[in-house]
Amino acid sequence: MVGVSQQQLTPYVKNYSKLNYEGEALVWGITQTADRQLYFANNKILLQFDGNRWQHHWLPEKTIIRSVFAVENKVFTGSYMEFGYWEMMDGHLTYTSLSKKFKLFEEKGNDEVWNIFSFQNKIYFQTFFSIYIYDGKTIKTVKTPSQITYAFPVKNQIYVASITEGIYRFENGAFYPDKRIDQLKNKVIHSILPYRNGLMIFTQKEGVFIFENDEISSWKNDLNKTFQLEMINSALRISDSKYAVGTSGDGLYLVDIESGNYTNLHKNNGSLQNNSVLSIFQDKESNLWLGLDNGISFVQNDANSFVYQDFTGKLGSVNAIQKTENGFLLGSNHGLYALENGKLQLIPGTQGPVWSIAKVGSQFIIGHNNATMIYEGGNLQKINALPGGYRFEKQEDNLYYQANYVGLYQYQFINGNWVHEKLAPKLIKPINQFFKKEEFVLATDMYRGVYKINLENNEFVEVQAEDKSHLYNSKMVEINQQLYFLSNRIWYELDNWSNQLKKSDRLNELLPTVNNILPLGKDIFLVESNSILSVVKIENQKMTWVNIPDKYYKGRVVNDWISGYLKNNYLYLNLDNGFLVHKVSFEDTADAKVFINAEGNGKQFIRGEKLGYYNNAIDFFISTRKYGYADINLYYKLSPSDQKFQPIKNGKISYTHLPNDSYSLVIASKSGKEFTVIDTFDFTVKKPWFISNLMILIYLVLVFLVYFLYHSFIQRQNKQKLAQLQHEIELQKELVCIKTEAERKEAEHWVEMQKLEQDIKSKTSELASKTLSVASQSELLKELESIQKGIEENTPTSTIKKDISKILRDYNYNQNEWKVFDTNLNELHEDFVSRLVKSYPNLTPKDIRLAILLRMNMSSKEIAPLMRKSFRSVELQRYRLRKKLKLSSKTNLSKFFIEF
Repeated sequence: MVGVSQQQLTPYVKNYSKLNYEGEALVWGITQTADRQLYFANNKILLQFDGNRWQHHWLPEKTIIRSVFAVENKVFTGSYMEFGYWEMMDGHLTYTSLSKKFKLFEEKGNDEVWNIFSFQNKIYFQTFFSIYIYDGKTIKTVKTPSQITYAFPVKNQIYVASITEGIYRFENGAFYPDKRIDQLKNKVIHSILPYRNGLMIFTQKEGVFIFENDEISSWKNDLNKTFQLEMINSALRISDSKYAVGTSGDGLYLVDIESGNYTNLHKNNGSLQNNSVLSIFQDKESNLWLGLDNGISFVQNDANSFVYQDFTGKLGSVNAIQKTENGFLLGSNHGLYALENGKLQLIPGTQGPVWSIAKVGSQFIIGHNNATMIYEGGNLQKINALPGGYRFEKQEDNLYYQANYVGLYQYQFINGNWVHEKLAPKLIKPINQFFKKEEFVLATDMYRGVYKINLENNEFVEVQAEDKSHLYNSKMVEINQQLYFLSNRIWYELDNWSNQLKKSDRLNELLPTVNNILPLGKDIFLVESNSILSVVKIENQKMTWVNIPDKYYKGRVVNDWISGYLKNNYLYLNLDNGFLVHKVSFEDTADAKVFINAEGNGKQFIRGEKLGYYNNAIDFFISTRKYGYADINLYYKLSPSDQKFQPIKNGKISYTHLPNDSYSLVIASKSGKEFTVIDTFDFTVKKPWFISNLMILIYLVLVFLVYFLYHSFIQRQNKQKLAQLQHEIELQKELVCIKTEAERKEAEHWVEMQKLEQDIKSKTSELASKTLSVASQSELLKELESIQKGIEENTPTSTIKKDISKILRDYNYNQNEWKVFDTNLNELHEDFVSRLVKSYPNLTPKDIRLAILLRMNMSSKEIAPLMRKSFRSVELQRYRLRKKLKLSSKTNLSKFFIEF
């Protein structure tokens, strides 16, 4: 960063707490593999981190991991009575114990591996009393002459720090005391690092020593007094002259040995979450990772991005920023502040909002809420009482315009004084932006006004718009010599003929989602789109976008008042409670690389994997494994399912229940509206078993088999139907024969029935004749009565005898006729008699005879002569019969027997 003392600013820092990585507090060591993954010795956990995803690994006995060191993609760890290495096998990090393989530790031992390093293609595992040297096949054990703290490889030499005996040189498996450094005996040494042609030695409590030209001396710097008060835990050389020093209670110091400048990152200035730095590691991008007493911190250690943030709360939202020789001037809603030597001071007399700071020579023109002021050489002077200077910009030599609360003003520096004059005196509006175009000035106010000022007559007209209701707090920019206005995400362009704003089809298509825009130079702009800030360069009708990672400003952009400038490729941008200085590079990012990890159901998938239909849940873990300035925002889409790219959140993409198909996960970066594909991951979701190729073949066979069986069945059915039809024909023939026979029998039966009817008629006739015979007997009785009467009247005896003889002959004849009548009567009503006797077994023959006569619907008078009884006797017998049948007097006996 040209012309800026870097100690004024702190590098970007990101803290990871236990909640973030879901591990333990202490972090003893850090390393990085060739594939850019980071590993942390987090007490009993080996943490693995790719920039988005934390993974956890444990030793078999879950002992504390004190040290970690990577060679290529193999990770070595040291623990209590244990050391070995981890490597990827089938997508899983697998541990191999070297100490157990070579049986290095005794059961009664009490040793821990606190340090691991490589030297001349060998790996060194160091405890307090031994060093184990691993050449890839064998391990050599070397006992130390005394208790040591750490061993340090420096250039072509290994130095071993003893607690009581100073420093040894370790050569060819032997320890040699370095008498030149006897001054450090009985001092706990926590780091030995290269320094020019010598060594820089960091002790725990006595500060820093320089060993050079065979002489050792205390580092002559005021900061060394601080190190003597604050115990040094760790140190690391991060460049030729720059060192990172971790303390036990005052955080991290980034020290430039040559200039003496330093930056202190600690909890009190909001940088670190914990002030005890146990370990320091520099990754492949030169960023620093700090293992803290409680958590992990990332420090972006480059000259590309710096963030200043005031944690006291006195600064407030920054509206304007300008670099000075010794620091920065900051205009905020609380006043004008000077940031020098890391200290923030309010300039007296500037309380209140400051909207703009413009540098003119050695002067800074301050647009204050109450007046316009000059700040020069630490002195503040009021130019005039014009309030709310939003902008102060140079138009041509010794001609400046200022937009403020009451309009637009013209300034000139004449005879050592600033002289101002109002443009368009009748325009009294809070102007916030302006642009000079030949003999006109276009100006916008804070609300819905756009004005065109004629510089020749100093008059203005209000520019009309197609839909003025959308024209609120518009932003004005010149692109390719054409003026455009942005308001509510809609672009307008000025029609010079009609002095009217019309929607710009071209820009609304090229920049459809822009919320805010700030000119940074000719055809270079700062653009806010969908909460992402980008620097856009328009060159030869081509737009080049450089996205600024939102980790630097997320949640801190000053809404509706983005202010800043671009100088020497560094963007200076205002933020809430501070500002950002960020290097802008328009270099092509086509070489960007991403790492895609695909996992599901406890296994890792490779490219081209075929997933089962019922088991196709898949998680993609995406990372650039770039942790600092080079990190980029990534987007994805799954072809053919997704039509549009979507931003990747937290580095994870998950899919479940995907239909069977061939898929390609496409990872891309974004520049404006354009997406550049970085990588793809192809995989397939197999068809469900019931529509697999094998099953389809089986289905075809089954269809053929079913068709064959159906065809056979139909043929068999047809044969059966034919046989059945023939059988039915035979049955019909038989039925015809049976019917003919039945008809014949029916005819015979009819003849027989006719004969029976004739018999019945004959019987009936006989019965009738018998009935008449009986009736004649009744006449006989009458004759006897007549003879009796003649006797009584003294009829001659001969006559009486003759009559009696005739009656006797007739009577004998009638007796035979009665028996025949009685028999025929019973035979004629045999069925009736049978049913009657069965139902009423107590009936006498006389009762039955009476019942038959009643069934023949005869009256008592008609029945009396047939039964040789008087009418009264018949009535009495009817009464008795009714009692036996248990019939009421209302029941008609004749009807009862007829229906019986």
